Amino acid sequence: MSKTRLQSAKERAPSVPPNTCPYIDSIIEILDDFELTQPVVDSRRKEIIVATLEYVRESNCSLRDSSKFWHDEFVKVVKRI
Repeated sequence: MSKTRLQSAKERAPSVPPNTCPYIDSIIEILDDFELTQPVVDSRRKEIIVATLEYVRESNCSLRDSSKFWHDEFVKVVKRI
């Protein structure tokens, strides 16, 4: 792949999302704070949990999109060879 094609692919590439493991860890910490006898999650904690999980979902979707983009770019190059 020439430098110009590589540079063009890099410029068109979707951004790679940040590491989501800390977000998952924070949800686990929130859940660990609950006593096992607590029957209900309070609404504020529920909002935090849901918002964080939605962020992780969006980040994972972005990662899949980025992976597909680079896979497709690689396939285009291989077909030219």
